[in-house]
Amino acid sequence: MDKSFGINYDAGNSAFFGYNFNDEKQYFDRVLNIHIKDRKKGGQTVSLGRGDVDFKLFLKYLLKVKYKNNLILQTYMPKNDSKVIPEILKNLNFIKKKIYEC
Repeated sequence: MDKSFGINYDAGNSAFFGYNFNDEKQYFDRVLNIHIKDRKKGGQTVSLGRGDVDFKLFLKYLLKVKYKNNLILQTYMPKNDSKVIPEILKNLNFIKKKIYEC
């Protein structure tokens, strides 16, 4: 397969539009990087676990296919600067826990 073309997969944007992850798997051989993000369908970015992304299904699939490309935390950021680092740590811990559960 020609690797000169790739896709950025954004979990939150897929949730926003109501896409079914099982349908999206068909093009995952083209995914070069992934934005780890959570959103409600039709809504804003939220902290991981508070939106409509099925992280268990999503992460199990990544482990199954041995995904080795980039994972980028593109998570909710609070407007109050003093809350940014705690929010980042909360999201990082969320994703670590979900990976461990898989």
